Amino acid sequence: MSHSRQRNGGLASIAAAPSRGAGFVMLVIVLEAVGIPSAGLALILGIDRILNMFRTATNVTGDTMVALMLDASEERAAARN
Repeated sequence: MSHSRQRNGGLASIAAAPSRGAGFVMLVIVLEAVGIPSAGLALILGIDRILNMFRTATNVTGDTMVALMLDASEERAAARN
């Protein structure tokens, strides 16, 4: 894989997580980098919204679990002192 493809993929992935609808943008970048025509992406756009909801739910669940683990850790540390 060329350096420009790696660079573009890396730069695009940095902004993908916090941005709404970034999965579709990432898909366009990857498909164009590989050489697949992006003419049929309108078909994918209809289901990307549903997939985005699942990605958001996974992200929120993970953030919640980390917050709960940190809270429990802080409570144990406070109980020891």
